[in-house]
Amino acid sequence: MRYRAAMPPRLVVYFPLGDPAVPLDLLDVYTAEGVDVAECGWPARDPHLDGPDVRASMARAADSA
Repeated sequence: MRYRAAMPPRLVVYFPLGDPAVPLDLLDVYTAEGVDVAECGWPARDPHLDGPDVRASMARAADSA
């Protein structure tokens, strides 16, 4: 298996959509700090594969809808 030795590391972050505890302005902070990729999390009623922090965020988003 060949690896790409010249590929620089990337900064990837998570942004939970619809969570009232997470301000939309956070995306501006991500941009200002040079984030390469922002993964947007869509609220789900049963986020069984996510960790406890993401599950709590999804619950807040569902409750605020």
